[in-house]
Amino acid sequence: MIIPLYRKITLRTFPYCTLCLVLINVAVFLLFQRNDDLYHEMAIEYYVESGLLDMEFSFYKSYKGNIEEKNISPEEKFFLMKRDKDFEWKLTRGEIIPHTAEEYPTWKKNRDRYENLLQKTVSARFGLSTDNPRWSQFFTHMFLHGGWDHLLGNMIFLWLAGCLLEQGCGALVLALVYLGGGLCAAGLFLGTLPGQTISTLVGASGSIAGIMGAITTLYGMQRIKIFLMLGFYFNYLRVPAMLLLPLWIGYELFNNLQYGETNNVAYMAHVGGLLGGAAIGFVLRRFLAVKVDAADPEEQPADLTETLFADALLAMRELRFERAEEILQDVVRQDPHHLRAHQQLFAIAKARTDVPAMARYGQNLLERLAAAGSDSEALAVYQELVRRNAWPERPERLASLASFLSRQEQWGELEKAVALIIRRAPGTPQIPALLLQLAHGLRRSGNDERGVLCLRLLAARYPHSQEAILAQSALRSG
Repeated sequence: MIIPLYRKITLRTFPYCTLCLVLINVAVFLLFQRNDDLYHEMAIEYYVESGLLDMEFSFYKSYKGNIEEKNISPEEKFFLMKRDKDFEWKLTRGEIIPHTAEEYPTWKKNRDRYENLLQKTVSARFGLSTDNPRWSQFFTHMFLHGGWDHLLGNMIFLWLAGCLLEQGCGALVLALVYLGGGLCAAGLFLGTLPGQTISTLVGASGSIAGIMGAITTLYGMQRIKIFLMLGFYFNYLRVPAMLLLPLWIGYELFNNLQYGETNNVAYMAHVGGLLGGAAIGFVLRRFLAVKVDAADPEEQPADLTETLFADALLAMRELRFERAEEILQDVVRQDPHHLRAHQQLFAIAKARTDVPAMARYGQNLLERLAAAGSDSEALAVYQELVRRNAWPERPERLASLASFLSRQEQWGELEKAVALIIRRAPGTPQIPALLLQLAHGLRRSGNDERGVLCLRLLAARYPHSQEAILAQSALRSG
């Protein structure tokens, strides 16, 4: 058994979509399938007590011709017939008990009653039936389960594999692969069953196999952490993800050959999910440029941000600005002080004449430049923002910009910025301090008249502030 393991969960990488899928499966089981066991027991009880079991088994003995009934329990009779797919198919098609048989009316009446009881189960109505399947069942079967053990096992694997895929590629990719893998699983399940077979497919295992298949092609040769168990040997290993695909497919094919006719596990549905998920992952990576975050932080190189930054520069040279922007955003998330990444984001916004993005990225760049002591470069960025009329939308960002202008003693520009803040958000708490700084700066620079106007405005509009008291004192002293 080979189980993929997800990396450490953080607030940024929390697998919300995986959690939602788990909760949906559990909710469906608790809310809609809670009476399935009861209806199934009622159907089996009727099957035995009505004499239908003995009647059908007598025909089964004639059909097989080599069965001794001595010491065979009712349960053994039931499973002998259910496991014989050819007999079950012919029985439901009226080929075992013909219309001319004396027992036919009684058998038909009891058989219809038995099947009606079975149809009361959600699994029978919404699972994928091989006998005249409905299109809706291709989707609904992915969220149904045959019992608590079936549900618990699938949800453990869904959490492990789903977290790894979502952490690497995002929630949208996970949702797409879950549905696509489930559809591929259903398709191969129907396509590989013998022609005369009645069966119903339920469970998320086909979709989970799709997720595991997508992991192999999306992560490619990146090493992922797995738990390996072979008999009594178990260990944690890191292996290239792509190498797991043939191992998983081989495991399912072997089980299908060994146990496919003796248990109710849909091994070929698992194979279909693996192949479908791998194909979806290949298309996403090859044609839609879906890129995977590093599989395990412990395996990441120390200069990962520089590697990403180099990828962003390459994307810019190829004029793929949207892709470059995505990569640069990853860089600044990992290293908020990566100055060159902030510069390139600002450059992309300018090249695309995206004014809101210019305001956002320009403000970030200006703050980093000011913190680094590059005042002249920061002032050049500010002048570019003014020239493009790319003022920040949020009042606190405007106030931060005004504080920078105050430190640079750019009193004329500060006056414009403060006027804009008062017009947009007069309740911004930094305004009194900015007005006082502006007033003193204007008066020191020889513009006493405008400085006095700022003091009067401060005293009139913000009379309860500490700065207003200082402004009134300055006005009285002349």
